[in-house]
Amino acid sequence: MAPKALSEKPARSQQDEQGGRMSQKHYADQEAKIQMPHLVGTSTAKHFHACPEHLFDVHRKSMEISLSFHFEEHLECFHTLLRAIRRTWEDTPPDYMTGDGSSHMVQAIPYTEYCKYFPAQLGEILKTNAILLTGLPVQADGFESAMRGLNRLLDTSIICNNQSIEMGPNAATPSTWHHLHVNTNGFGMTAMLTFGKKLWALLRRKGDPSTSRPIDWSDTLDSVNKKVLDSEEYKALYAILEPGTTLMMPGGCPHMVFTLDDSTVFSSSHFYHGQCLQHHMFNLIIMAALLDSMNTTHNECAISIIGNVLEMIRKACLKPEAIPDSMWSHLPDVRTEEGMKETLVLCVMVRLLPVIFHTLQESKEDLHTISNDTLKLAKQIKASERHQFSMLACRDLDFFYDVYKYICQYVGYG
Repeated sequence: MAPKALSEKPARSQQDEQGGRMSQKHYADQEAKIQMPHLVGTSTAKHFHACPEHLFDVHRKSMEISLSFHFEEHLECFHTLLRAIRRTWEDTPPDYMTGDGSSHMVQAIPYTEYCKYFPAQLGEILKTNAILLTGLPVQADGFESAMRGLNRLLDTSIICNNQSIEMGPNAATPSTWHHLHVNTNGFGMTAMLTFGKKLWALLRRKGDPSTSRPIDWSDTLDSVNKKVLDSEEYKALYAILEPGTTLMMPGGCPHMVFTLDDSTVFSSSHFYHGQCLQHHMFNLIIMAALLDSMNTTHNECAISIIGNVLEMIRKACLKPEAIPDSMWSHLPDVRTEEGMKETLVLCVMVRLLPVIFHTLQESKEDLHTISNDTLKLAKQIKASERHQFSMLACRDLDFFYDVYKYICQYVGYG
């Protein structure tokens, strides 16, 4: 006898059919008695419509934006963001669209030029700016190749094989949005679209290119939105992402996102970059102070990454011959005074990990291992003649004072 196809269903008796109808009616009656809260609006819900506004896309073309929201407070948040954008740019395109593509917050780079960059160059930009890539291929084969091209500089095996965390694909419908926030664990982020458009807004306090003065996130989300967006102390910059564009944000970059139409972020990922480790660690500490805001999904991965980073820096400091010349650009250059300062500041930050992640009982042993390894590394560096911390050739006191100033700055006292 030939086997039945998997899609075939056994015949049901009349009694089964009647029982099925009775069960369906029973469950329908039960559901009707349950008063479920309206978590999202429906087609019959009242909508709050924003008046049409005009902003500029990445091609410097004016485009109309008209959004509708299910709740009035969401509409007000959108209006608050628009006020911040108008206060910064009035009715002109953002400055990254003009001249050499650089601005106080974003540097625009064509994808063909990006492919010529070295990791160290990318790291220098990400210390102070986000990066807007344009001209990425949108065809399927070219898109996959482009994704690998992005990760060539962000996800390098010199630090660890899983340095970045994939977060996509994510689909969104028109007018969905996200409050002003920063990414958890001090991660930077990339976002790439394959369809539709998103309004991506970045905020920065004036005169603070390294974002060393963090936003006070202890208030409610609505209060934070208004406090920052309506403040003269902050500048707002935006980019309307579309297929062929990608935004790379450094760690700790405050941002808001509004979906302008049906769109999919094909791939977003969180990353640590070897040239920005101080910055990543500083923002990890800031977000750890706000337990309710921490997304704990990637905490264990962050701990693993930091452990691998520390091990690679140990080799760079004590066994530099083990580091290929082409790989030095992925790490703080410990052969220079500035690189050594960054390394010692990083050691201080990593020593705090058991406190930052004190609720992760399953990672308690790993955390103490990383913390103790960091202390051991700092002592080895101090005793090393290579780095001139011996009794016969000590560093100037100014050097240690600079380290102290960095530490104060990066824990919020600077």
